[in-house]
Formats: sequence, structure tokens, C-alpha cells
Amino acid sequence: FPRGIARRRLEGSPYLWRFNGRKAVESLVAAGLAEVGDGELLFHAGSLAALREQVMETLKQRAAEDAANPFLTLGELRRVVSRGREWPALEAALAQLQAGGDVVRSEHGVRWGEAAAALEGPDATAAAKLLEVMAAGGADVPTPAVATSAAGLLPADGARLLKALERQRQVVRVTEDLYYPAGVLEELLGRITAAIEAEGQITLAQVRDLLGTSRRYAQALLEHMDSEGLTLRVGDARRLRRRRR
Repeated sequence: FPRGIARRRLEGSPYLWRFNGRKAVESLVAAGLAEVGDGELLFHAGSLAALREQVMETLKQRAAEDAANPFLTLGELRRVVSRGREWPALEAALAQLQAGGDVVRSEHGVRWGEAAAALEGPDATAAAKLLEVMAAGGADVPTPAVATSAAGLLPADGARLLKALERQRQVVRVTEDLYYPAGVLEELLGRITAAIEAEGQITLAQVRDLLGTSRRYAQALLEHMDSEGLTLRVGDARRLRRRRR
């Protein structure tokens, strides 16, 4: 069951030599005994339904255990439902659940469709404090470790809430250890963009002076703009590649 069987292969099976293979398979699908997945793979309908139910229960349990991070990576989900194996049936089940809005898949993984999108209770209060500490730094945003300590949070809680804020796009990761509140980053990039539009280009030293920050932060911001396709490096300067929306 987990691997499915190619529809064409089943239709041409020698075991169906007495029958019209195509009609036999069509009858199975029409009767709800088989379901068709991607690549015209056929799965036993009852087994696939049971797998969908198991996936839903697993994701609901995850959401109940950690509302701030209701996601499971595909690898984590596989370890629960298929002992880590790459089952085509699991992909088929996820595709069906996603099409029905029962699950959400993103770069963060898979979550139950009804899992709370926003933080609640103590987590919401703590996340707001963490965001406040980070925003107060302006261009010199504190590292996650420093911000977590300043917000009075344990390292594990700070890391968990920072990931939640990133998923909600309230913070943006600029480098491995630098996250900017989205509003702060928008304002900083706007100032850099305006300076480039006025002068035609800008250097790292000019960004440092413009923002009153250190070389570390100026470089991180410029490299972020490069990676986002906003700027193009020409020698020691940056020029606009395209206008920001």
C-alpha cells in the first residue's frame, strides 16, 4: 500500500488477462475502493483514508503541545507515521488534505489547518516584549541571545518565540544571527534605497554613516539587499537593481 502501484501497470497486469484491465481499474476507482494520486499512482482507499486520519491526529496533537510552533517538518511527520520511510502514500495523503484546507504546507513544514496563527496568552506577552527589545536597537539590533536575556526569557523560550515571530513575518532573518523587526527593517532599507536613488550608488562606509551604525550591521543590511535582488554590487559600491515595492 504505502508505495502504491502505477495505474498503467495494474491495467496491463497479466493477472487481469481475463478482463479489460482499464475498465476493471475504473470500476475500482468509481466504487471508492481505490484512489488515484500524483503520477497516476493507485492506492487502497481504506488504507489511504486511515493514513490521512493519522496525519491529522498527529498534527492536531502537535498544535495542542506547542501553539507557538504547530509545524512538523516532513521528516518529523515521517518518523511518526511511516517510521521515517518516504511513502508515496504519505505525499498523496498530504496533497489531499492540503487541497481540502485541512493542512497547511509551507517552508516551515506542515501544520493542522485550524492551528492558531497568532500567539496567545503568556506567549503573546513574552513575544511582544522580545519584539520591543529588538526594535529598540534600531539598526544595531541585538542578537537573539542578547534580546532574549534582556526580555527576561529563558534561551529555549526566546528561540521558540523568535521562530514563531519569523513565521508570522514579524521579524526577518538577515544573517544567521541577526533578525530585524519587519517594520524596522523596512525603514532602514527605505533610507538606504533613497540614498542610492539620490546619488546613484552607495558604499558600505556610507551606509554605516547614514545609519549611525557599525560596519557589521551595514554589511549585513547591504548583503540582505543583494540577496533580495534589490541591489547589485559594483566594485565597492551598490546600485539599485530594482525598486522596492
